[in-house]
Amino acid sequence: MKQYFEHKGIKHERTVCYSPRSNGTAERANRTLLDKARTLLIDSALPLEFWAEAVSTAEYMHNITPTKSKDKTPMELWNGKKPSVRHAKPFGCVAFYKMFNNKRHKLQPKSKKGVFVGYSRNRKAYRIYDIEERQVHETSDVVFGETKNGYTQKELPKNTENYTQIEYIWSNPENQQTDEPTNHPVIQERIDGTVSTETNDDLTTDDEEDGNQNISNRPVRNRRLPSRYEDYEVYAVSDDTPETYEDAAVSQEKDKWKDAMDKEINSFEMHNVWEEVERPQNKKVIKSRWVYKIKELDDEKLYKARLVAVGCGQKQGIDFEESFSPVMKWDSLRILLKIAAMKKSVVKFFDVKTAYINGILNEELYMEPPKGYELRSNKVLKINKSIYGLPQPGRYWYNKFSEILAQAGLKKLKSDPSVYTKRAGKKFIHIGIYVDDFVIISSSAEMINQVIGSVKKEIEIKETTEPNIFLGVEIKKTEKNMTLSQRNYVKKILEKFKMIDCNPMKTPDIIGDTSLDNYDNSRPFSSKTYQEAIGSLMYLATGTRPDISYIVEKLSQYNRDPREIHWAAVKRILRYLRGTSDYCLRFNSTPGKLKACTDASWSTAAGAKSCSGYFLKLGENVVGWRSSKQKTCGIVNNGIGINCSV
Repeated sequence: MKQYFEHKGIKHERTVCYSPRSNGTAERANRTLLDKARTLLIDSALPLEFWAEAVSTAEYMHNITPTKSKDKTPMELWNGKKPSVRHAKPFGCVAFYKMFNNKRHKLQPKSKKGVFVGYSRNRKAYRIYDIEERQVHETSDVVFGETKNGYTQKELPKNTENYTQIEYIWSNPENQQTDEPTNHPVIQERIDGTVSTETNDDLTTDDEEDGNQNISNRPVRNRRLPSRYEDYEVYAVSDDTPETYEDAAVSQEKDKWKDAMDKEINSFEMHNVWEEVERPQNKKVIKSRWVYKIKELDDEKLYKARLVAVGCGQKQGIDFEESFSPVMKWDSLRILLKIAAMKKSVVKFFDVKTAYINGILNEELYMEPPKGYELRSNKVLKINKSIYGLPQPGRYWYNKFSEILAQAGLKKLKSDPSVYTKRAGKKFIHIGIYVDDFVIISSSAEMINQVIGSVKKEIEIKETTEPNIFLGVEIKKTEKNMTLSQRNYVKKILEKFKMIDCNPMKTPDIIGDTSLDNYDNSRPFSSKTYQEAIGSLMYLATGTRPDISYIVEKLSQYNRDPREIHWAAVKRILRYLRGTSDYCLRFNSTPGKLKACTDASWSTAAGAKSCSGYFLKLGENVVGWRSSKQKTCGIVNNGIGINCSV
């Protein structure tokens, strides 16, 4: 903070301890919120456990209430739009929210009783506290009983640690998510329509709810974590990356984000991605949004802003035809790098700038201008080239790049359509493509220069310098060998799940352990946290860590209904990674033939299905592997072996 003040020329003046009058403006605002929150709690008869929800609701209602000095609401002064209050409901009233088919039996009631405790901060939805589950759900499909309180003292549990966040898609595709619930009446008494069923079981801590440490005289709770989280800390992620254009506009780094957005717009205009036209009649006009990302390098941070279309409303066969585009297989990448180690070839990595806009869009498409990009009245943007966010640009980009490489004399492999090769006598060049990143391996620097020269005539590319990181894998090449490592990725996983200081384990799992399939007596665990961990580990197992491939595949079978026993197994893998983060793949220069080995277990998986696995060796080094449950049940041992070999 001190460096930021010095950089901006801000004088930092501190207030006197225990003297609220020294910071009168902020303290008066805190008192206003506390008075309103206290009133909400008294009127609703909710206990002090709901103080954070009451403060959040008080703050939201304050922002949509006119002030005496301006005769306008704070929200109207901020964004220039008069907010609606038709969606406002009495705090603490009874609410019945819709249960979805995968959460109930078909003969069970379609809704559950809850208590209305506020408004969502990041989607157009209400926050409903389920008394039975002791969880908060965010949903737009609610029926309210505004004249009745939502609970009795006997119904309400003493502890309210667990909060669940359920993400819903609005039935109207034109309604987009904003930071506040709405500035026009979009939430009604009942909203019928298609709603997603993606659940999110994050725990909410006081730190997450408490955005202002200056509020005085607030109630303090001593909150004890449930026993199932005894080794897992609840944490709030601190991230400077803005979620919306409005967040970027008020960010401390707003100048850098503005430069990043200007750079993106200039690139679009330079490539003639769009043209300004009159708003068409009887044509769908999709919306657009900004996506922000901070890319951390060794000595600097890159602020990147990407403009994407909101193409989720497009339907295949109506708005577009095909959308599939292949990417290079991990086995292909490792084989290419092994060949480079054996042949002592030149290896270079490249990145395509704004790759998707190089593809020509075949469909007629119109888009609203992005925020910060002003157009004249009744004007929209006609999209001429592919942009991110649409279903089909990946395919158009792949076709464009394939055409460029074909013109340079390269041919794609039948075994992997994202690998291209060319030979001229004893000279060769191989190119592997993964969306907008590609690797070149060649026996001749001259051949690389020729191909790169042809590519640069059509698209803008940039060579990646040391350290060579490709798809999150750090690749180091010496005279004797080449190593592939994801140690930094392992560190990020351990930090994310608060296991960076855990005690290491010598093995990722217990051989022959069958307790994972007998989980009826084990308590449920957060599905979102579990799925995030499995997804992170699966990427690691696919890239450079075959030693965890089997157990990760097995644990992925419980993604839908994870239990504490499964989470304990995940933590064992994390402990194993803590002690083996430096493990890497090493490719030496020893030549050899490609060999394959397969094996299978004997009905160890639930449902009498066996687990099969294989690995590929090129010379002395492993270049490919896989572990998966077989699709069919093997009757005899030979049948299992055949399934595995096939």
